[in-house]
Amino acid sequence: VHPAFQHTSMLMRGRESFEPFQHIFSMDVSRFGCPWQYCGRFSIHAQKTILWKPGQRSVDLFLVHSGAVGLFQEEPTWSKGTPRPVAIYRQGWFLNREMLIGAPTKYFAAALEDGELVCWNELRLSTLKMERPAMMSAICKEVTKQQVLDTELSKRALRANQARVDATPFEELIADGNGSTDDLFEFESEGSDILVQQSHHRKSAVCRPNDSVFDVFAKSRFLAGESQKMASRETLGEEEQPLPEPMLRQLVGIQAAQILEGLGLYASVADAADQEVVLPPLPEQFRQGLETAFFTYCALCGASTRIASSKVGQALMYAGVFNTSLAGEVPSRCTLDLDEFIALGHKALMAPLTASQVETIRNIMGRFDTGEIGSLG
Repeated sequence: VHPAFQHTSMLMRGRESFEPFQHIFSMDVSRFGCPWQYCGRFSIHAQKTILWKPGQRSVDLFLVHSGAVGLFQEEPTWSKGTPRPVAIYRQGWFLNREMLIGAPTKYFAAALEDGELVCWNELRLSTLKMERPAMMSAICKEVTKQQVLDTELSKRALRANQARVDATPFEELIADGNGSTDDLFEFESEGSDILVQQSHHRKSAVCRPNDSVFDVFAKSRFLAGESQKMASRETLGEEEQPLPEPMLRQLVGIQAAQILEGLGLYASVADAADQEVVLPPLPEQFRQGLETAFFTYCALCGASTRIASSKVGQALMYAGVFNTSLAGEVPSRCTLDLDEFIALGHKALMAPLTASQVETIRNIMGRFDTGEIGSLG
């Protein structure tokens, strides 16, 4: 593997282990601010934590950060054996989505693995809506998307149940960690491709939030034993299917990068020694996020508060600064005060520009910002 791909993969895994928002706040505008200010944390313990029972109201909206949660038709009594859940949810999936429309809870929700959930009550969501409307909009969009996918999976599961091909006990599914058969679906947030796993004498398909309706249909057919060739040209026919949303975002990003490269905006400032180099000002929303992150991770050192170098990376991710390599930027066994930390975050967020690059940007704005509003939409 090329070192650049390996490094990028490491940074992506670091973000996935740090927060569950990577598929929710897909646009920079929705990630402005610090989402951790508006949510709570809820620890879950396997076979002990019951999140809710059917018909309850005033239950929080949950987002799985780590661990696993199962939904059950009946209240699970672990002493009588492991009951069979309707579905299993892992990182990136919202739970109790009915909360957003004031509907009562459905099923029994219980923890299957130790972990943590992010949670919002009515007050937190109201505050989020007023102070960070783009962030709230992104959450509502993801909740709606997952609700549609959940409904589609439920329909497919009912059909698959009529042609059960595997009677593997649920205890074995839990031991595997990724199992899913006929009327049991397990949801993960990682990626968007169909993943087929084989374990011993059975096969299983893991359903993910960004799957298209075709993906869901293919998986349910696979689970029912109706098709062994998922996503093949024979199954698809000649009609092209829409690209998964994460892949589409990547392609749009690549196209934007090609345009910026063509404009010379990726040229290194080191190659322009004869030009003035400027660092664009730090937007106020990012400054507020960096300040919040600093005071979350700092500690009292003598008469001042400082942040240890070992916590700088986490603090930057807390503020929404990802995919940043700190090699050589922060000496080991060093501490930073607030101004130094904000300066580091400023450098990580904003790229330095040469005078010619600034002129190129001004010309573009002057050409397309016909309303002189200072932004392009």
